[in-house]
Amino acid sequence: MKEMGKIVTVGLSPAWDVVCEVEGIDWGEHNKIRCRIDRPAGKALNISRALCWMGVGSIAAGLWGSDDYDRMLKVIAPMQKLVKIKFTKALGPTRENINIVDLCNNRDMHLRSSSELATKKSLAQLKADISEMVKKGRVFVFSGSMPDEFFGQIRGIIDICRQRGAKLVIDTSGEAMKNIVRKGGLWLRSGNVQELRELVGWKVADSVKGVVEAGRSLLERAEMVLISRGEKGAVLVTRDGCWKGCFVGDKRDVFSTVGCGDYLLAGFLKGFKDSGRADSALKAAIQASTGRVWRLDERQSWEYVQRDVKVVIEKV
Repeated sequence: MKEMGKIVTVGLSPAWDVVCEVEGIDWGEHNKIRCRIDRPAGKALNISRALCWMGVGSIAAGLWGSDDYDRMLKVIAPMQKLVKIKFTKALGPTRENINIVDLCNNRDMHLRSSSELATKKSLAQLKADISEMVKKGRVFVFSGSMPDEFFGQIRGIIDICRQRGAKLVIDTSGEAMKNIVRKGGLWLRSGNVQELRELVGWKVADSVKGVVEAGRSLLERAEMVLISRGEKGAVLVTRDGCWKGCFVGDKRDVFSTVGCGDYLLAGFLKGFKDSGRADSALKAAIQASTGRVWRLDERQSWEYVQRDVKVVIEKV
């Protein structure tokens, strides 16, 4: 197996994830917050955080607001043995996303704000910064939303990675996703069933057969397609075969679904880096995502999850 190079996560719309836990809440009610956590996040940084938990080093790149850059560095300091911070500073504050977790009723609510960090100036600087990081064999993960109005500049950044032999991983949505996949040259396309429907242009059935058929239609442009099916597990479609996987065993309380897709992708990268095998990578992906749902990433080691979270992988 040819060794995977360093993983670089790139996020253009980072955020502070503000998680407020309450013991039961409904419209019109007032209640005390049991716990509040403010954490630097966004899909790309979530992937770096998950990789750190699994013992894999990465470079966290992309944009971050200059107003709260120092605060971000302070909060993220415990991760910096494995996560090298290489964000490009952009004028202004980084957005905040509010996540309300109702512990009594096992439900949550997500309130998203828009990011205004991407500008012609900040993206030009990001292009220069990324150019210095690109090396053949490195894995560049572009994850999170991408503003359509600046897609020309964003495409230029991705093209540098493609032209210099980096392995391209894409986890985004909308028109940006369609444009990137259309050009091809991807190592991995990751996303959920709804995003797959948007990409292929037809109503993909949420079944193994349905997602495999849709995934195969993308293999001229991507070597592998990873599709999350939520509680039903995930499907991996490659040029060498297709696999399905799901958790088996006693279920536990769901703490939050925030970041589960990011942990799925991070687990896949970890599994592939260790083994070079598609089935092993899919197993690690589902274990990481399930661990996130149960918040084991905050309370247990990755080794514990590998032992305790039982996953079945089958070739289809």
